[in-house]
Amino acid sequence: MFDKVNDVASASHHASMNPAGNNITVDAWVKSYGFTAFDRILLHTGANTGYTLRIDDNSAQNLEFYIGDGSNYHYCTKPHGMTAGNWYHVAGSYDGSTFNLYVNGKNIGSCSDVFTPNWGTQTLGIGGAAEYWGGVIDSLRVWGRDLTPSEIMSNYNAGNVELQTRVGSDTSPDDGSWEEWRPVTGETVIDNLDNPLDIATPSASIYVGALIATSSSTLPMIEGTKSLKIETGRTTSLTNLTAMWHLEETSGTGAYLKDSTVNARHLTPTGTTPSRGISGLSRTLNGSSDIATTGVAISNFISNTTGTVSVWLKPTGTPPTSTASYGGEGIVSDVGGYFGIFRTVIGGVNNIWLYNWDGNEDKVGTSYSNDTWTNIVWVHSGGTLSLYKDGTFVNSVASGNTGSVANNLVVGKGYVNSDYFTGGVDEIFTSNTALSAEEIAEAYRLGRDHYLNKSLSSTDLSGKNTLPFYVAADRPGTY
Repeated sequence: MFDKVNDVASASHHASMNPAGNNITVDAWVKSYGFTAFDRILLHTGANTGYTLRIDDNSAQNLEFYIGDGSNYHYCTKPHGMTAGNWYHVAGSYDGSTFNLYVNGKNIGSCSDVFTPNWGTQTLGIGGAAEYWGGVIDSLRVWGRDLTPSEIMSNYNAGNVELQTRVGSDTSPDDGSWEEWRPVTGETVIDNLDNPLDIATPSASIYVGALIATSSSTLPMIEGTKSLKIETGRTTSLTNLTAMWHLEETSGTGAYLKDSTVNARHLTPTGTTPSRGISGLSRTLNGSSDIATTGVAISNFISNTTGTVSVWLKPTGTPPTSTASYGGEGIVSDVGGYFGIFRTVIGGVNNIWLYNWDGNEDKVGTSYSNDTWTNIVWVHSGGTLSLYKDGTFVNSVASGNTGSVANNLVVGKGYVNSDYFTGGVDEIFTSNTALSAEEIAEAYRLGRDHYLNKSLSSTDLSGKNTLPFYVAADRPGTY
């Protein structure tokens, strides 16, 4: 915690603080209690030497990264969009010709500037010098190279960790929905990630020095099978999301499958069954009547020229045979048959097909395996329809403007003969931009690798003050 008055953490110069070449990246997690001009995150500058990551001196709404060449400073300043009181991952990089600035894994702007840095021999200061940071700084790192956009996003997602519990009207393990830890009647917060986490032994514990639940607790939600979820790196940092359905809800009425974006374009299921998914819960569709509808046109999700649709699917059974891609099972599509992701047998080939109608049927397909979770991404941009499978580009086809974006989006139902999809769907999202190959690959890796789930057997935790669990990860990070 830095008090914005005179708090600073400093270290005398060491050669390891300076990159060997002209490339550098600085990243950190920060939380400000009120952004003001000059707020310094990291200062390692002298007389026109070194590097600094800070809030701009002219505007509290800009993030700035600057480097000295021995005679002058070279600056890159971009609007950051951050608000006080919230955690953000920030980064600045330079590759010898271009600055890049990032917030929460997304590039917020770049600046072209060719020069030779002079890294200097000055003291390194965290939190300020003359001008100070007011808030918290964590996991600050200096890299002797410019990290790629996918590495920046991975660093952001590796720190995006959340503990959740079920809430509901009784103590049954599957009652209610997953929500973040917070105190309610008779409960104690277990951890807010500001408390120490003991990982010295294979079985770690979150320690709070207070009872997890007492025998008099009204709703001790920590008790019971499936009452704890540890989650890392949910897909949150993608560009211009227009909808994101995690499909975690177990029951409800009406449009209760929630869109987690601010757009609140919730899905209304007809039938469908909650099942174990690629990330938490998913929805299984029976192939005869199960669907989920939005009630709004696809123009709210994609445009007629540009868009991205991603879905994790786990097919079962055999789809119908047709001469057209849109004659098969609709997975995510529109009720008018102008675009979508379908499963169809065409000419004896059983594929997942991406389809767009621009006056003609433009389609591109890929093979798949039943009873296996597969990530399929539909991308339309610049007159091209592209297919990605499990984070990797597969193929593309020329395709002009979508014939109509006025029809409603539907999950699980086709266009011709109303063929219904048989199998599971999970983690569906849409964007009105064409996501980059790096964003698509990272979103796939998050679904494949970065979800942890630990179920507790029913145990009386009254009088306990530790909760055992295991953490595993496939890449470096703080957990």
